[in-house]
Amino acid sequence: MSCVQCHYCKGFGHMKFTCLKLKKSPSLTTGHSHTPATTASSCAEPQTSSPLTALDAQDMIIKSLSGLGQGTSSASAFSAHSGKSTWIIDSGASSHMSSDLSLFISTSSSASSSFSPIYTADGSQLFVSSVGSACTPSGIRLSDVLYVPNLSLNLISVGQLYDLGFHVLFTSFGCQVQDPTSGKIIGTGRKVGRLFELDALDTLLSPSSCYSFTAHSDSKFVLWHSRLGHVFSHTSLKLVSKGVLGSVSSAPLNCVSCKLGKHTTLPYTSSDTHASAPFDLIHSDVWGPAPISTMGGSAYYVVFIDDFSRFVWVYLLQSRSAFYTAYVEFSTMVHTQFSKSIKNFRSDSRGEYVSHQFRALLKSHETQQQLSCPCTPQQNGVVERKHRHILDTTRALLLSSSVPRAFWGEAVLSSVYIINRLPSLVLNNSTPFAVLYGSSPDYYFLRVFGSTCFVLLPERERDKLFARSAMCVFLGYGLQQKGFRCFDPVANKLRISRNVTFWENTPFYSLPKNASQSDDSRVGVFDLFPDCFVSPSSSVEQAVGSLPATPLSHESSLSTALVPPLDSSSPPSSASSLPVAPSREASSDPLWQKAIAEELNALTKTRTWDLVSLPPGTSVESLSDGRQKCLFEWHHFRGSLYETSTGIFSLTRSGDDLFGISDPKTYLSSCFEMKDLGLLRYFLGLEVLPLSRRYGISQVKYASDLVSRAGLSDNKTSDTPLELNVKFRSSDGELLADPKLYRQLVGGLLYLSITRPDIYAVHVVSQFMAAPRSVHYAAVLRILRYVKGTLLQGLLMSSASPLTLLAFSDADWAGDVTDHRSTTGYSLFLGYSPISWRSKKQSTVSRSSTEAEYRALADTTSELVWLLWLL
Repeated sequence: MSCVQCHYCKGFGHMKFTCLKLKKSPSLTTGHSHTPATTASSCAEPQTSSPLTALDAQDMIIKSLSGLGQGTSSASAFSAHSGKSTWIIDSGASSHMSSDLSLFISTSSSASSSFSPIYTADGSQLFVSSVGSACTPSGIRLSDVLYVPNLSLNLISVGQLYDLGFHVLFTSFGCQVQDPTSGKIIGTGRKVGRLFELDALDTLLSPSSCYSFTAHSDSKFVLWHSRLGHVFSHTSLKLVSKGVLGSVSSAPLNCVSCKLGKHTTLPYTSSDTHASAPFDLIHSDVWGPAPISTMGGSAYYVVFIDDFSRFVWVYLLQSRSAFYTAYVEFSTMVHTQFSKSIKNFRSDSRGEYVSHQFRALLKSHETQQQLSCPCTPQQNGVVERKHRHILDTTRALLLSSSVPRAFWGEAVLSSVYIINRLPSLVLNNSTPFAVLYGSSPDYYFLRVFGSTCFVLLPERERDKLFARSAMCVFLGYGLQQKGFRCFDPVANKLRISRNVTFWENTPFYSLPKNASQSDDSRVGVFDLFPDCFVSPSSSVEQAVGSLPATPLSHESSLSTALVPPLDSSSPPSSASSLPVAPSREASSDPLWQKAIAEELNALTKTRTWDLVSLPPGTSVESLSDGRQKCLFEWHHFRGSLYETSTGIFSLTRSGDDLFGISDPKTYLSSCFEMKDLGLLRYFLGLEVLPLSRRYGISQVKYASDLVSRAGLSDNKTSDTPLELNVKFRSSDGELLADPKLYRQLVGGLLYLSITRPDIYAVHVVSQFMAAPRSVHYAAVLRILRYVKGTLLQGLLMSSASPLTLLAFSDADWAGDVTDHRSTTGYSLFLGYSPISWRSKKQSTVSRSSTEAEYRALADTTSELVWLLWLL
């Protein structure tokens, strides 16, 4: 019998808190003993009872440790009968240990060989049979637990808790396990005698050592968790219960990306009202600015939510002023695709929603506007909660895939695509897609965001001896095509294809840099997409625009073009960082000698100067830094004026006079080093196309780049550059937050008008360059949509047309509603080819239409006289 005595029933072999007689169990009689496996001694059994004190418990533990025939551990004296399900927090244990194999979830025998024997208090050894994960009866899951069959109690190692980054605090009332990062108490233990028994423990994973469960688990449930945009567990379980995900069983999740990306405050309360039909109520809000702009320069996005189906549409915006254009596109889509009109529109009271232009649009569509009170986003709770849902999913996608933050726009579009296909409590666990379209969504089309994929190259890009596919990063789903959006960093373009093979468990940005590109490839990540907003109803450009996503400002372009004065004491900025060798050292360098010899030979060949000796008694003046100073004596310089030979003008003769063109080129080649580039094809953005007895002059590429810079990535075009009888004022609309893009587009249109006389409307929008507003920006976009539909138009110069000047003149009397000035317009033709045109507001106010016409005729005549002199 054991010498451990119960102070309640005076029996041996157990303690008071495990005494069955104390619990009034009918199965136990006084004097009944318990025989543990670690002792063979016996003792008498007293009949009196007394309360157990802490000092008595300590004495009994000491007696038990001294009387044990076999050592179990430093805490094994804690009542062998207390049960193998009890876990003791022990600072003398080097690892978590248990002798109950039924508590283990998984074990590994191979890992046990790395552990040395366990030495107990009496010097005896215990051996480790296996290592695994164990679970306590209260549901606490422990990892790296040693299975020791001869151990009497289960031990929690304090040292192992410290290795995981946690703190253990012992007090007279018990112990606590604390996460030092958050300060949260994640575990507690009660004090029993002078031992501490584990009560609860949330997790044993350290924030520094944990990793995303979705990145290392082969579980199908975890894979679907990633495919569904790191959706909440209860939502995934609903899909599993419906069987729409196939043969998938639920599994516990510990996704760090979800923990990092979805931490937030308590949610808003649900709304009690609900629309009775689609598009009866639309919720909207503009989010931004983002901490970093997208590749296309977007810093905002606007969402439109149908209250009936909770379906979400999202548009990326470069500024808040672009909201009006986004709403027009959304409203048109609703009317065209669903034959519906928006009855009520709910939003906050920001400027873009209360502008005169937007209110007039809602009034024309008979849409009732509902505004929340200022600084009261709770009244627009549906869209505010949806912002949180979208951003939670976006952050989780970016964190789990390690995709650069500049791709947040693509992540937002993918998040909305996924959210529209997830069950919602508001819809009785139905999906917005099913409610709006009446059919179930296809979940097998979903893939893990940011994963590695291989896109089959089109035939025009294939080579018989090279790869047939390109390694890309998956960024989302085709908005109009049934395909996947994949970015190819080597070709620097966005590929949309259905022939894609995925490595969903391999994030693209976790691969080595040389895995997706060769040494001589160029990865341009920051000039991917044109400045545009993308919506579920807009198309996607497959090829990347050649214009930079963020054009240089006017100030920066000037600063790089300025040349320092000749007498400046500082070198140019481009050479300031280069080490300058002493003159003697430089002159002895072979490369320097070769370069200076070539330069001197070129100067000598062209007779730039004549080398002469210094006059007697003179010397070269030097500056303080040792450089020589040369002055021009202009008062001694004798200049002569030479008229250029008329033969040089043969360059402008018609193409059939070949000798008249070749003679001056031969003469100029003898005087200067020059190259013959052949027939003119491209010059300063002008494309010259030689045809039969005529030439075509256009700016197709320049116009295409200008449309891409404006972000017009859809297929919509305009029949006219300007609406009929439209009048603009400087006070219409809202001021643009950043007028830089407006000025760039208008400046580009002015240069485009060199070959496009049909875009006369550019002179209208150019009047508001100082303070452009949203109405003016919409007019610029209309001009660009017209240009987009007429990209191939240009000028046609025919040699068969007669050399006769033909002029047309017109005037718009008092056409400007602000200052009532008239507009002059004229066009001059040489034969059938236009050679000069103009549309400009007159400098003074005309008192009649006749006066305005005469002023226009005067300007036309001046241009005509100048052209007659030129010809």
